[in-house]
Amino acid sequence: MSLIGKAALVALTGIQSPPNVPRLAERFRLHAVLTLPVTEADVEAILRAEAPA
Repeated sequence: MSLIGKAALVALTGIQSPPNVPRLAERFRLHAVLTLPVTEADVEAILRAEAPA
């Protein structure tokens, strides 16, 4: 089942931001973390992937 049409939290980070991702993950259920630069195809692939259990 894809995430198209459902809510998903995708964190976009810069090269220096990954140390902040664990703090986000403590507060929110992250579906994915992508490092910038991100293309439309990158985001679409994440949203079409299987939703986490």
